Amino acid sequence: MILESVLAEDDWRARAAAYQARLDELVGPYLERRAAGSTHPVIDFLFTYYGNKPAQLRRWHPGFGVGLAGAREYEGARGYRRLSADLSGWVPEANQGDAHKPLGQADTPERSSQVDAHPWLGQTNSPERSSRGSAQARPGQAETPERFTQVGVHEPHGQAFAPERSSRVGAHAQLGQTDTLEPPSNGHTRVQPGQTGAPEWSGTLATDHGPVFAADPAYLARRRDTLEFVANLLRATASRPAQLSCFGLHEWAMVYRTDDVRHRQVPLRLGAADTDAVVEAMSLRCTHFDAFRFFTPDAVGRNARPLTRADQVATEQPGCLHANMDLYKWSFKLVPLVSSTLVLECFELACAARELDMRASPYDLGDYGYTPIPIETPSGRAEYVRRQAELAERAATLRATLLAACEELLTVGVEHAVG
Repeated sequence: MILESVLAEDDWRARAAAYQARLDELVGPYLERRAAGSTHPVIDFLFTYYGNKPAQLRRWHPGFGVGLAGAREYEGARGYRRLSADLSGWVPEANQGDAHKPLGQADTPERSSQVDAHPWLGQTNSPERSSRGSAQARPGQAETPERFTQVGVHEPHGQAFAPERSSRVGAHAQLGQTDTLEPPSNGHTRVQPGQTGAPEWSGTLATDHGPVFAADPAYLARRRDTLEFVANLLRATASRPAQLSCFGLHEWAMVYRTDDVRHRQVPLRLGAADTDAVVEAMSLRCTHFDAFRFFTPDAVGRNARPLTRADQVATEQPGCLHANMDLYKWSFKLVPLVSSTLVLECFELACAARELDMRASPYDLGDYGYTPIPIETPSGRAEYVRRQAELAERAATLRATLLAACEELLTVGVEHAVG
């Protein structure tokens, strides 16, 4: 196993602390509300529908190819191995067992927080489905190769996450910086782990700096199918032009011609009859299956085309708010192979997209401080398109970064398999 770098303990702990402080600013209000037993109809969705827990988000990951010295708390963490160094490179130490489970957790099959639950705010996932929705896949539809998990909250775009450096796969130090551990020199020709040549040192970093932990190549191999699916989906999505003419009507289609409004504590802004009239006066152009499948039965046939799980790769497009929110889902699904910086940037985008999604929805969220974007009016539709285009531009950068990370990991995985 070839590591790009090994971060000294003081350095990576400082990076992890800075990352966690930034994350805590985003998730702190949610945790406070949860402790008090209250809910929020916009933000909570990002922690229920996208079932990743704040505690999972708080664990910092540098990404594949970067070792952490003295990181004993990563012992047994999902996707990590403790490493020793020899002339063939950094190698997993023997007798570690199956070191791929989350700390304190047993192996359980991955579940989708999207497959069984209605995508509404502040609700825990349950196998119950709405009687008015199309919450189950239609007969003959295929599931994606991967189940889903996800999350989100908002931060102004473009802020840096100092002192951590952003990297497509690993957040590693630049060559020559003192925060990267090197084996001590003893006068021999310098040899990086994984290269051939005269030995410069012997033993392991565990002797002088504590054990070294890094993302496990065996875990990378196990995630290859997921990496391939995500890469194919991102590549296909990026290949299409952004469609900016849906106006967020998927939320309206979920309450069309039904008295079964699940969350009566949040009223419809226009009332039921006028909400239905908006759906009937405009075209439904949804391209995201995980929104379409929650349309009420009367709304399904009004969509420009039927959508299926099997067609997801063929229909996803880069203007869709939910396709862009899902960048968070896919990045988190690849932890610890991708860096936490990338996950957090996708998380922030998901929060911004969620806010726009609900401001354009049929719900009256004024009590929560959200000004509606009235997509039933020309000015409201123009505002929605402008904001949707801004988010699509942000998402394009993150999608390209995540795709590059997937492609690099797939290449590295092949090299490890051959080696």
